Amino acid sequence: MLRRTWTARVVVTAVLAAGCGAAATGAGPSGDRSDLLAGVPGDCQLLESWDADLHERALAAIEDSVSHGPLVVAGTDDQAVLASTTYESPGVELRSAAWMVDKGTLVALNDEAVRISSAAARVIDSAGENALAGAMAQAEDCSLVAADRSAPDPAPPEPEMRPDLMVIQPAAAAPGEQLALRFPEETPRGIAFELHRRTDGRWVTTHLMNSDANGIEYAGTAPVGTDAFGSIDVGIGGPGPDRVALPGDIQSGEYRLCTANAGDEFCAPLTITPS
Repeated sequence: MLRRTWTARVVVTAVLAAGCGAAATGAGPSGDRSDLLAGVPGDCQLLESWDADLHERALAAIEDSVSHGPLVVAGTDDQAVLASTTYESPGVELRSAAWMVDKGTLVALNDEAVRISSAAARVIDSAGENALAGAMAQAEDCSLVAADRSAPDPAPPEPEMRPDLMVIQPAAAAPGEQLALRFPEETPRGIAFELHRRTDGRWVTTHLMNSDANGIEYAGTAPVGTDAFGSIDVGIGGPGPDRVALPGDIQSGEYRLCTANAGDEFCAPLTITPS
């Protein structure tokens, strides 16, 4: 009989804390998922491998707006429990939802499963002493591990508009013009920069830029997605000027020019005038 015990919880928590080496960083939603449960005690499996049809049914029952980790299964064929851990925000796990299949019907076993899915409810206590409660506890534990190892990366922080740290000359420029970037505080940065255009109330990256601060070998500007365009990781100090060039075909409008390799990225405003 499977039972929830303090010892089992400690083992699974230790697996989470250790990250289990490459499995913690190498597995993700779109990558190789075979190692998501590597090293976890018990008989948990990824539901997609255990029963692909049931996996699709369970996904269909979960609300589309819910962000969650992989679905796992624990227990036996006669007493199998499915579980998945929800994300409150990218990289931040919330709680595990658990279901069972009863006569072909998906049944929600805990409050989180009731909250996020359309399944009928039969809430039970996972700390109970029967086989169903034991399978539920194990599935919940395994789903936490799988969610931790496949968690989406948090979005990078939005760069700050800091015209006190970077001054663009000229601040209103025409397509094809060269810009001189000056740094009054001699703020450390790299040679990599980005151009963002204000579009529908949000900033959209249009071009990648390299300055001439490390010589002319890597200087240049290219539209986002250009395969052969890259940058080197080199630190630049001093007041500048670091020079970058606007492309000749860039659209006029409101832009910001931002560092792209400065640790805490920062930007300055730029207006591109019609040519």
